[in-house]
Amino acid sequence: MLDQAGPGTVYRIWVTGFDAATAWLRVYFDGESSPRINLLLRELFSGTRSPFLSPLVADNTRSSGGFVCYLPLPYQRSIKITTNMSGYYNLGYHSFSPDTAVTTWTGGEAAPGGRRLDWAALDCVDQATGARSDAGAGGDRRGRAHRGFSQFRAAIDPGNSGVVLTRRMDYGIADQRARVLVDRAVAGE
Repeated sequence: MLDQAGPGTVYRIWVTGFDAATAWLRVYFDGESSPRINLLLRELFSGTRSPFLSPLVADNTRSSGGFVCYLPLPYQRSIKITTNMSGYYNLGYHSFSPDTAVTTWTGGEAAPGGRRLDWAALDCVDQATGARSDAGAGGDRRGRAHRGFSQFRAAIDPGNSGVVLTRRMDYGIADQRARVLVDRAVAGE
């Protein structure tokens, strides 16, 4: 699936079409001969096996049809991800410059802020209609479909180890954009 020299971070694993009884995933960090992660895919994406917990991990019934993991997997020297599945997969990762110091994933890191976030406390306002949502992502945490402008605000624990913002697109609506601000400064679009 991936054999990448580091430093870097895998930030997304997305798969579909695997045999739940036999398909596995193995992740080797920094040239190790034994995998630090060695799980059946059904266990990995259940959202109940620590540290692969919901909402950063979801099966196909709770995501957009695929099985997803947004738990960051940082590595200093290398990462190798292998599987025996024959379905489709897509991995997202960032490579850093060779002089970047990265602490390699151990599995014992503190839970990322996304798991501790109180989704019900998000302030979401559809600017086109003025309608408010009490659960951040449209009341049901699956998102909200609309045309026009929408925004939400989240207070994030300063001690978090990262935030994952997932945006789904409707390819039937042209020119969609998302602007992300952190402390009122544009962090990206």
